[in-house]
Amino acid sequence: MIDLLADFNRTYPHHPLREEVLFHTLFDDPWLDKEATEILEKDGKFIAGIFVKHHTDDPTIAHIGLLHVMEHARGQGLGTQLMRRALSHLQARGVKTVILGQERHVLAPGLLDASALSFFKRFGFVKTGKAFNLHRAHHAGVLTIPKHPFTVRRLEASDLSALRDFIACHFSSRWAQEVDTYCATRQQGNAFIVFEAGTELVAFARANLHGRDPLMHNIQYAARYDLLGGIGPLGVAPAYRKMGLGRAIVAYAHNML
Repeated sequence: MIDLLADFNRTYPHHPLREEVLFHTLFDDPWLDKEATEILEKDGKFIAGIFVKHHTDDPTIAHIGLLHVMEHARGQGLGTQLMRRALSHLQARGVKTVILGQERHVLAPGLLDASALSFFKRFGFVKTGKAFNLHRAHHAGVLTIPKHPFTVRRLEASDLSALRDFIACHFSSRWAQEVDTYCATRQQGNAFIVFEAGTELVAFARANLHGRDPLMHNIQYAARYDLLGGIGPLGVAPAYRKMGLGRAIVAYAHNML
């Protein structure tokens, strides 16, 4: 897999990956579809592979996490073979939608060029929207907390179970799984920010520093930036939306970073 990492970074020099991110995303991710994922080797070395994931609870939706053919093995139809077998497998299991692109934690082919777009169009993929990477330089923003009864604070380790229950109730199971991963590393909870109404959790966000949590996605780009922070996931309970909590928690996270 070290050869895969080196070849990927040569192919996409502006989006380098670190070894721990690649291994976590491709092999330790509980959302990996091991039956649809396929690796081709020659003389015991990786030459091509397709990695398929399911990032939602809907079994009819799948995501191509990575399709990569080593430079020396291109032009032999290996990518086409992998795509055909993966799509056939997914169709047989009742999958109706297969997603490419940068949404939903997809590493690649989110980094699409013209030839890659042409390749995927041959399999019936169509562009249905835009993918955005939001970059914002850090600055100390003015924190305005919505009026009473809301309070904001950084989480403590004893609150992590309540946070997980809150996320599982209102948001995706993937976000809840991220909290499980965080808890498994025995961390203190202070990467999370919460808004409360009395004792009730009503909103949360996570603020990531590039040197913290080496398996989180934000360090994918740390090879390019010495100081990189990220905010997310972030969510507000449905009953408390449109009250300014989302904007306020982002401002708090900016100040924290």
